[in-house]
Amino acid sequence: MHEKTKNIIEDLEWLLDCGETHPETIARRLGCNLRNLYRLLYRAGRPDLARQITPKATSQPLSTLNTMGPNTAAATTPCQPPQETA
Repeated sequence: MHEKTKNIIEDLEWLLDCGETHPETIARRLGCNLRNLYRLLYRAGRPDLARQITPKATSQPLSTLNTMGPNTAAATTPCQPPQETA
């Protein structure tokens, strides 16, 4: 696991311990958009954290959520570590 991924997970756990519950606020405070944060958590083997910040009022699967609005992908930094090159 990349150091950046570990740091994001550690910061997310701290935010949750401090009582932060709003998914968009959490993603914003971590410097990324919500969809990429979910993706990072699942890829890092932490679906438990992804479920903790999943909006409860939606029946949509996580893969279809676009909670940051249209055209925001370029305006936000994704929570993904740089790809390693061979």
